[in-house]
Amino acid sequence: MRPRVSPSTYYDEPPGISAETLAAELDLTHRELVARLRQAHGALVSHSVSIGVPSGFSDARSDADD
Repeated sequence: MRPRVSPSTYYDEPPGISAETLAAELDLTHRELVARLRQAHGALVSHSVSIGVPSGFSDARSDADD
């Protein structure tokens, strides 16, 4: 049995694994993988927006305008 590839390598720059290879490792079709990544990304963004900006967080763009 071959070792499973870490999904985190998909996000490396440049990617350490292609979406096609990651999908095969996870026993998904490419389309299923992309749909799951899109759903997870949407959930993260939605959660981040709902909790707002943490206190003490400085937006570099607003700092540059001052």
